[in-house]
Amino acid sequence: MPFCNDCVGSTLQGTAQPSLFSQILKIKEEKLWQSHIKYQILKIYPEVSEEVIAVLKTTERKMQYQEYDLKRARNIVDPKTGEKMTIPSREDSYERLQEMAVQFPEENRSVEDQILKKIECEQLHKFLLELSKEEQWLIQELYFEERTEREVASVLGLSQKAINKRRQKILEKLRKLF
Repeated sequence: MPFCNDCVGSTLQGTAQPSLFSQILKIKEEKLWQSHIKYQILKIYPEVSEEVIAVLKTTERKMQYQEYDLKRARNIVDPKTGEKMTIPSREDSYERLQEMAVQFPEENRSVEDQILKKIECEQLHKFLLELSKEEQWLIQELYFEERTEREVASVLGLSQKAINKRRQKILEKLRKLF
């Protein structure tokens, strides 16, 4: 079972042994891992040559590096000073950033673009108010409530094709107003 660097550092902190101990542990883990990979390969492909096994081990290690090693921070202990240091990960996963509630900045839009977008939204809302109540309801259901044409058609007792035609007419009306 592999030990984390925190455990190794806390038990042997301040001596030259942590680096030696961790090196021995790493070698044992690597040999165990390699024998496990070889066993798995031979289990699936019994007639595989040693060269193919060597290539598969290398690619397995590269995959492990990409999937695991790059995404984790490492804790090390300086053998001379005994000081604990954390080496940050070189890569981070989106899921982990979400767990940490990291907010990503919005793409930088110019002030002019933001103002134009706001004006367009205000105009659209004004034009939506000029529609009849039935038309407003249909737009509300399709675009704001995200219902399908089929769902709206079943509520009104009409065909999906009829709802589609009504939607097209309303959108054409809004385009003319814009």
